Amino acid sequence: MRLTRFTDLAPRVLMRLGAEEGELPATRQVAATMDVPYAHTAKVVEVPPAGRTA
Repeated sequence: MRLTRFTDLAPRVLMRLGAEEGELPATRQVAATMDVPYAHTAKVVEVPPAGRTA
């Protein structure tokens, strides 16, 4: 199976957030610590508007 950068980033962000104790870090902090673009990280954690699925 071939992964794109985006599909590789999604589980990495989830694991990073799952390992966090206490308050969750901001998206910019996650992007900076993982050394990935903020825009890509924001797309991974984006919440769709109510009533709409991704």
